[in-house]
Amino acid sequence: MPNDTSYYDEKELLMKVAASSEEAFRQLFDVHHNKLAAFILRLTRSNSITEELVQDVFVKVWLHRKDLATINNFEAWAYVIARNLVFNYLKKAAREHQHHQDWQYSHHPESQENQQDGEPDIYTALERTIEKLPPQQKMIYLLKRRNGMKNEEIARQLNISTTTVKKHFSLALRFIKEQARQGFEILVLLLFFFF
Repeated sequence: MPNDTSYYDEKELLMKVAASSEEAFRQLFDVHHNKLAAFILRLTRSNSITEELVQDVFVKVWLHRKDLATINNFEAWAYVIARNLVFNYLKKAAREHQHHQDWQYSHHPESQENQQDGEPDIYTALERTIEKLPPQQKMIYLLKRRNGMKNEEIARQLNISTTTVKKHFSLALRFIKEQARQGFEILVLLLFFFF
């Protein structure tokens, strides 16, 4: 928005940060900290992890400050960094959780019996949930999450519209969330983002 004063103020601030102004960087931090924290908190549900990840976002911003001169929408750019950091954190947490469970099962066989008595591990739970999806939703979900395909590519491959792809993917996500709410661990809900 070329005639928006705040746009020019932010652009000027970004230029100063790009020129390594610590004062401008502090100002940028103060302006965007709370919004980023609120966004991250919705995903992590942990104040301490949120604060750590907000700090990580701004470390990345500082390390890539030379790029700021070319950025038109800092908030959107920072949200992408934040989202990637959150997802990496959650993937790591899920892996550590799984390693802990694997270790526990190998050292305490009775834990495995409890597992088989109706408490599936997060990967198995997610796989079972995906298997329950209707065929087209399942196909679209897997192409998007596991193969990393874009809506347009999936639409071309399946010979359907991008609107249909979006609709089926949305329904698949809703179903997985619903299953998570009905008793699976919270990690199952988070893991569906990564497959």
